[in-house]
Amino acid sequence: MKAGVRHLVADRDGDPRLFRADRIHTAEPAEDSVRRRAGAELAGVWETLRAGAEQRPSAVRLRVRVHRPPAPGAVPVPERGSADRGAPAGRARPGEEPGQWLLAEPAVSEVARARSLLAFGPTVEILDPPEARALLAEVAAEVVERYAVEG
Repeated sequence: MKAGVRHLVADRDGDPRLFRADRIHTAEPAEDSVRRRAGAELAGVWETLRAGAEQRPSAVRLRVRVHRPPAPGAVPVPERGSADRGAPAGRARPGEEPGQWLLAEPAVSEVARARSLLAFGPTVEILDPPEARALLAEVAAEVVERYAVEG
């Protein structure tokens, strides 16, 4: 258990691996008997795998602004630094109310993973790096083209 999440430690192709138990959807018993590698103790393997997962550097840090609309009936929050991030709030664009944007810096393993932010539509805008902005602009243009109404 780590942070309330169960993990499975197992060898895959002869190398120890760490698997989140909640991501295992199916399992079948192996016909071969299970053999522990010589000199391998679960506690030591667990510590090595856990430390490796925690220290794995992210390849790309994104800088994004996230739209936080006020709750119904709430008074709009003036522009200020994000208490969560310690960063100034994103500047409003023409037609947008100030103070509804927060800056965040999520990390992704590669720029292509920034595509997942498209699921949030216009409520998230990548500010940096430029190659992530360009990727999302390209994909968004393809979506617009796909759904263009003829007429």
